[in-house]
Amino acid sequence: MGRIERREGRGAMSVIPKSESDRVEILIVEDSSTQAEELRYILEQHDYQVMVARNGKEALHLLSGHRPTIIISDIIMPEMDGYQLCKHVKTDENLKTIPVILLTSLSDPHDVIMGLQCGADHFVTKPYGKEYLMSRINHLLTNMRLYEAEKKKADLTINFGNRTYVITSDRLQILNLLLSTYETAVQKNQELIKAQDELRRLNEQLEQKVLERTAALRAEIAERMKAEEALQQSYKRLRRTLEATAAALSSALEKRDPYTAGHQQRVAQLACFIAEEMGLSEERIEGIHMAGVLHDIGKISVPGEILSKPGKLSEVEFSIIKSHPDIGYEILKNIEFPWPIAQITLQHHERMDGSGYPRSISGENILLEAKILAVADVVEAISSHRPYRPTLGMEIAIKEISQNKGILYDPDVADAALRLLTEKGFRFQ
Repeated sequence: MGRIERREGRGAMSVIPKSESDRVEILIVEDSSTQAEELRYILEQHDYQVMVARNGKEALHLLSGHRPTIIISDIIMPEMDGYQLCKHVKTDENLKTIPVILLTSLSDPHDVIMGLQCGADHFVTKPYGKEYLMSRINHLLTNMRLYEAEKKKADLTINFGNRTYVITSDRLQILNLLLSTYETAVQKNQELIKAQDELRRLNEQLEQKVLERTAALRAEIAERMKAEEALQQSYKRLRRTLEATAAALSSALEKRDPYTAGHQQRVAQLACFIAEEMGLSEERIEGIHMAGVLHDIGKISVPGEILSKPGKLSEVEFSIIKSHPDIGYEILKNIEFPWPIAQITLQHHERMDGSGYPRSISGENILLEAKILAVADVVEAISSHRPYRPTLGMEIAIKEISQNKGILYDPDVADAALRLLTEKGFRFQ
């Protein structure tokens, strides 16, 4: 019973009698044991007898005492490559009719020319399809008698790369090699088209995913913006509530001390201008304004008769007045402000040389915000009316800051205040 095989690309069946198949022996010449065993497995599945050589020299040794039906050889091998092996076979009178199929991963046109020069019958490019390889073998087997009958040589002249090649070989051999080269090119082109189609499909999928993800991100961003806007509104309401509470506390203090009404607001005003002159951030300036509005809140515990006393205060009375930073700190310390309001309130009467109160701290131990309030507080106090004296005027305030810059008052803060008062014409509203 014959064995039926389909020949690729033609849709026709070629029938090789089983008796003939049993006599077909194929020599594999491959230095990679993995690829050699893979090819052996394919061929043995089709009932071919198989021999394996690891390079051209080993193959020639086998050929000296044995004649296979077909030789399938890799090109790049140690000791003797596939081109050299093919040339030896095609120049040997006893072997030259054995068809040689060269397996290669090379794709340069020079490789085809070298294949023609050495007399190869077919090229099969790695990685090869099993069905394509078997169609090449079947083609050679089917045309074996034609190979033996076709003895005429033909000269083929090829101009390539500024060089001229003259190749002498059997006409059928030249035709088959060119045909196999063309089929390889077609196969590669089909693979390229398939790869391009796959790439196009992947790009379409990627574009769809990008569109879907973009839409999701837009929805997420819109939701986040909505939440952020709600948070901002809530934050603004909280700030307004905080400011209103501070203003109410300040107003309650001023009702007890009408002679200093507006003092805290004016101190806050000048302190913010000084901070802006020094280049502080808006967030920090906002904290200074809040501290300015509340800095004397501790005076709420000082008896009204002391606050409004027209004459000189006694030592005991002054000690009560000096307690107001501590009392203010106790009132404010448990309120969660975004800024250290309680500490600023506690330190606004401290001085650079340590002569201030209530802790007598000095220099870098005093918060910058407290240093700014200290200067603004002194300027406002000197330039405003007090129960025990009339206003001393802005000139006296400027003189006080100038003379004690670096002693009682931070030099950078003092310089900023002096620029506002002397160069930029600041006056309390």
